[in-house]
Amino acid sequence: ASDNDFALAGRVTLTPYVKDQTLIHVGAGYADRADDRKTANIELAANIGSVSLQTEYFDEEQGQDDRDGYYAQVGWVVTGESRPYKDGKFKRIKPASENGAWEVFARYEDGNGNHSDIELGRVDAEAYSVGVNWYANSNIRIGMNYSEGESQELGSSDEGEEFRMRLQLTF
Repeated sequence: ASDNDFALAGRVTLTPYVKDQTLIHVGAGYADRADDRKTANIELAANIGSVSLQTEYFDEEQGQDDRDGYYAQVGWVVTGESRPYKDGKFKRIKPASENGAWEVFARYEDGNGNHSDIELGRVDAEAYSVGVNWYANSNIRIGMNYSEGESQELGSSDEGEEFRMRLQLTF
């Protein structure tokens, strides 16, 4: 084994405020991978009843490449459920009725990343998404979202969009 086979990664979280169905979550992560790639991030999230807010900033260096970016997302569970939280992680929504739970969300992102889903590839871009999730029960989620974005690369006028539908089964 060579020195390049060593990797180190970690994440810490803190929940400085918890009361009733309101909480604030703060987290940070760092990874130094075997391919000389270093990544750091900081995250902030909150639940206020049935509304969830989250944002994250990341910075990644690999050789001469330096990438960074952020996103901000807001979601509202229209049927009133709150997103469960345990041990520094947000869990999947569990419907309170046999009719399931409905969530609407909006997201904005800006930075270097893989934007292939909206046909831009791995570039510096900005994008937004709006969508809806239906949690049929604790194990089935059907989601739909629309995303649109544009390249922020100098001299580029590339734009892309996507409509996505997803069926998620969890056990």
